[in-house]
Amino acid sequence: MKKLITILLTITLIGTLFVGCSKKDKVEQPDKSNDNVSIENTESENTEKEKVEEINYVLYLKQKAMPFIFAEKYTIKADDSRLKDKNIEWIALEHLINFNGFEDFISPVPEGTKLLGLTKENGVVYVDLSKEFIDNMPNDEQSTKLAIDSIVNTLTFFDGNESVMFKIEGQAISEINGVDLSKQFYFSSDFFPDK
Repeated sequence: MKKLITILLTITLIGTLFVGCSKKDKVEQPDKSNDNVSIENTESENTEKEKVEEINYVLYLKQKAMPFIFAEKYTIKADDSRLKDKNIEWIALEHLINFNGFEDFISPVPEGTKLLGLTKENGVVYVDLSKEFIDNMPNDEQSTKLAIDSIVNTLTFFDGNESVMFKIEGQAISEINGVDLSKQFYFSSDFFPDK
């Protein structure tokens, strides 16, 4: 008797599976051709939003206790509203000037310095800084060179920028603390620790 019940249950189960599967095949599938298009469009729109280009820049920051500068990478989204009024060089230099410090890194640019102007011509970046750059500069050549190298390296990171020239309050300055400011400055590794 047990055998007969087992056989009947097995046949019933198999029959149910076949009937269920055949009904599943007969169910009319909705036309998804339009759905696929809208899903693909939505996915590509989301991907475009997610893929907003980022612009890299590097700040050359001073190590607090030692006369070294280190490169720290930052990014800004290409659709950042600050880029409507300013170029990336302006934003990077302003970030360097106003850097509040992080771990052992500080800005070597004298406190209170303001960026008054920044123009580019034929690979030269012309930087106009406020008088605080001179007034608040420690009275030694090394600190002056370190601040200048930090600014120059930050700006020459960008393609097409080969050198930097300085003005203070719109005026050409011949020297600060024994450093000749009348010349063009190029990327420098003088204050890198591995030198």
